[in-house]
Amino acid sequence: MGNNTFAKFLKDARQTSGARERAILTELGLRSGTVLYNWETGISFPSEDRLPTIARIYEVDQNLLRQKFEESKAARNEEKRIRHSLKHPRKPKFQRENDCWQYPMQSISRG
Repeated sequence: MGNNTFAKFLKDARQTSGARERAILTELGLRSGTVLYNWETGISFPSEDRLPTIARIYEVDQNLLRQKFEESKAARNEEKRIRHSLKHPRKPKFQRENDCWQYPMQSISRG
């Protein structure tokens, strides 16, 4: 999913800290390692209220972790906005013809 600096930072921090997956899951109150995998690959993000605990477990600066989190969330939202605009381009409400604004022509069927 694009350039996810948070995911890379999180994975690197976990590996550097040497924290075991089971201990991390217990500390965060999670049941499945899939959640960690999704965070570290950029599929999903942890909730913001978990960031202080993650920073403590991984022994990283909380402000830096939050900065990476916010940058990646903003980038993800921009990607979604672009994908949406490509799938659903805006249609003009008016058409300009001969320096005069007109409504688009619509066929009217009479029954």
